[in-house]
Amino acid sequence: MSGAVSGRVAADVRLPVPVLRTASLARSAAWYAGVPGFAPAQVVPGVVALLRLGDARLQLWQSLHAAPQDLSIALGGGPTGVFDCHARIARAARAWIRQAPVLTPWGTWEFTLADLDGNLLRFACPAN
Repeated sequence: MSGAVSGRVAADVRLPVPVLRTASLARSAAWYAGVPGFAPAQVVPGVVALLRLGDARLQLWQSLHAAPQDLSIALGGGPTGVFDCHARIARAARAWIRQAPVLTPWGTWEFTLADLDGNLLRFACPAN
């Protein structure tokens, strides 16, 4: 049957890109590059920065009305992706990690990281 859905995620499907507002784009972008190791993919100084960490992406937007947020960052690679990402961040930034990877009741592997502005980032992927 043409166009049938298999239940598997295609390799070219892009993961969602969470948006985080920050009062200082330059300071936040430097922290995300230096602590968890995000690499800048695109930067418009004073406006927006698109960052990458493996399959994970994050947008930082400069805003005068930034307040701490709790957001999820989707990881590819299944559970291995979560453990690899956690290990990479823990080597450089263990003090910022709030929770090691856990299997949630809703079927995801997740760990959390706090940033310098009090934001809580939940790195997550499906358990299967």
